Amino acid sequence: DTPLGRQAKAMAAAGTGPRDGPVPGGAEPPKRSGPIEPWDRFTRARATEDTMPAGFGHAPFFDLSSSADKGRFRVHDARGFAPESMRRAAHPAEAGMVLLLGTRPASHAEYPGAEQVITLMFDRAVFSEAAAEKWWNANREWAVGTAPLRGA
Repeated sequence: DTPLGRQAKAMAAAGTGPRDGPVPGGAEPPKRSGPIEPWDRFTRARATEDTMPAGFGHAPFFDLSSSADKGRFRVHDARGFAPESMRRAAHPAEAGMVLLLGTRPASHAEYPGAEQVITLMFDRAVFSEAAAEKWWNANREWAVGTAPLRGA
């Protein structure tokens, strides 16, 4: 029984696979043939932590590009967006959160022309890493959807 074997068993028990299907928490990513999105990768890593041997640690919620002031969580890979469309916007209801938004190119297979959140930036004076992850778990469906600021 190897760590990889335990991970595969845990993913099978959770109903997850290496690319498609349900993920813990109920969010279902669209079927895709390309690379897995950063938010999905994090969710799957978190789901398998209990199966790893002691000492393997805990996947941090904030990514390595975070600073002492801002904790960042990548939702989507920025390479899948039109660079000229990228912009920052304050979250419409959450103090201490800024969104990096972008528009998918018209040629995008799943969401052509859709605006989506690329990165969530949390003010560390307002959100601890644990609080930011709790917010993510409660708001994941909104954050991975399209047109996040429509009607806001």
